[in-house]
Amino acid sequence: MIKTIWITRTQPCADDSARLWQAQGFKTIIAPLLRVVNAPQKPAPPDPNALLVFTSKNAVFAYQTYGYKTGHKVITVGDASADAARAAGFQDVVSAQGCSEDVTALILKNIPKSTPIIHCAGRHIRGSIIEDLQAAGYTGQRDLYYQSEAVNLWPKIDYSAVSHIAFYSPLAARSFRELYMQDKTARALRDIHKRVFISISQATDAALGDLRAQARVIANLPNETAMLIKADLIAP
Repeated sequence: MIKTIWITRTQPCADDSARLWQAQGFKTIIAPLLRVVNAPQKPAPPDPNALLVFTSKNAVFAYQTYGYKTGHKVITVGDASADAARAAGFQDVVSAQGCSEDVTALILKNIPKSTPIIHCAGRHIRGSIIEDLQAAGYTGQRDLYYQSEAVNLWPKIDYSAVSHIAFYSPLAARSFRELYMQDKTARALRDIHKRVFISISQATDAALGDLRAQARVIANLPNETAMLIKADLIAP
């Protein structure tokens, strides 16, 4: 059977994900369960001397739309967000190549406490970078740059072709469950108990509640590489 994965991730990141899954031999269907929008209120321009922290590419994209300068030093959570920051025009970019705790550790090791820290974030975050830095004596703040909103209708895709479904956040998983529970007339047609659910984290899997699937797989680490490894071990 040809493995076909439904990528529920928001755009434009879903296109990057599709290329990775295709390289693993999957056919891909992109149908986001969330959409990314800018913050309701435009954040203040960052202090020119501040270190900027980006923990997602969406934050970098939002930063670009606000038209702020790109002369700041930047630390990102991973290589993908680092690449996005460089593409946006930032020159001094360092990737923590890990998770939020790795960002904090990198700052504690390399950045003086006199440097103000600004986490350009979304509404839903993992970790406590600013809180941990403040506890260590830094001046830091978290500014809201974007937020994710759940879609309110099932995507129009060929559900019969789907063998795997990839979930990248608790909010997307919760949206999936709520849409499924609301749509009683078409629920039987979707046969989700025959699909393999692949979640990026324990929290994401938990947001699916008691939905039955052929298998519910959780990545060993909260990144897409770990999701790919897990998916390859589970037959559709």
